Amino acid sequence: MNPNAEMQYIEGGQRPSRMFEWFLCILFAALTVPYTTNFLAWSYSVGVFPVRPVLYLLTIPPFALVVGLLMRPDLNRTVLLIPLLLLWMVVDAVVLRRYVSPEGNGLLIKGYAATAVVVLAAVCMIGSFMRWTNLPVLFSTGLTVLICCGANLAEWIGLFENSNVPGRAAGFSGDPNNASIAICAALAVFLTLNKKLWLSFAFLGIAIVGVTITLSRSGMLGIGMITFLFIAHSFTRNPAAVLRMIAVVIPLAVIGSIVLFQKQDSDLAKQKDVQDRMGALFEGRVNKLESSERMKDLMDGIAAFKEKPLLGHGAGAGTLKWHPHNQLVSTFVDGGFLNAGLYLLVLASLTLKVVSNSGRGSLCLIAVLVFIPFSQLLLHEVGHWLAAVVLAHRNSGRVFQIRLAAPERKEEMQHA
Repeated sequence: MNPNAEMQYIEGGQRPSRMFEWFLCILFAALTVPYTTNFLAWSYSVGVFPVRPVLYLLTIPPFALVVGLLMRPDLNRTVLLIPLLLLWMVVDAVVLRRYVSPEGNGLLIKGYAATAVVVLAAVCMIGSFMRWTNLPVLFSTGLTVLICCGANLAEWIGLFENSNVPGRAAGFSGDPNNASIAICAALAVFLTLNKKLWLSFAFLGIAIVGVTITLSRSGMLGIGMITFLFIAHSFTRNPAAVLRMIAVVIPLAVIGSIVLFQKQDSDLAKQKDVQDRMGALFEGRVNKLESSERMKDLMDGIAAFKEKPLLGHGAGAGTLKWHPHNQLVSTFVDGGFLNAGLYLLVLASLTLKVVSNSGRGSLCLIAVLVFIPFSQLLLHEVGHWLAAVVLAHRNSGRVFQIRLAAPERKEEMQHA
């Protein structure tokens, strides 16, 4: 199976073989799903997966990158800014080492390096196959939603334990907030690209349950915004079908969530944090969404940025030392105006593309923006960047194309 040969059919106006399309689905899923679900790190830590994460990183992503480059990816300025930002943070953490954690920077370096390599390979692959198919992205994001929600449910009913917060499901991520972020990002991309309304509503119902049992305040906000916008957009196109779907899917999701909460351990349910989050979810007590501890962390992060506003304290400082629970503030703390300027440029470009295209891709934009005020780990989240890359490709024309070899002459192709 030769990607270069298959691409000749694409440039000639024909689709490549179905087998090649499914090859791309499997490769793209192998590239992204182990990182969006955190299954790779979890499975190795518990002895389920025998391959070391470093070895996996040195094999699958480079192979996917080569395949993407052979397929001559379409790129644009917004897409190129993303790996540029990530690679600069790798250099800052590995070479410059302006911030050194007391526990060492090994875990930090692995996180930045893995994210940068995976996102770079994903940029090339998405820029190649999204000219003619969305199936690989749909396949991988659908798997992410199912795996994350399934792992959350398995932990909730007691099949295994991995959450760092008792009483809240976190699946393979280990952190309930990260689990909800992964589900929302994958769901937004899936709903954006999928054309089958019933399948979209089915995944929406699954995701609602999966996010609800994390008891994540930001996750509840994110899934709520995605649900509202998706229903509103779909209603304008097919109101009768949407009403039928709402009448079935939403009640099932709500009933399923209630049943799961009733099965929750009584001792865990009595904890104040769990009670506050359940009150915010089921009783509409908005004041329970506030957190005085996080507000203090945020102010500490802003004070740290003011100490070194130009270049910051070094990659990892905002995540490992100050914990502002705000990605923008964390980026300012890490790299000052340089890092934050690149990140803001990416966000502004994505927003402008959605506005200039009459709201096209708005679900992906919500998934990218909604968690910024609540999480400091988005730059490590592969799903966060996949939503941004898919949005940039859908709403941008081709700026230039990478070719590893000179194009074949027309006469030679006709003779072949």
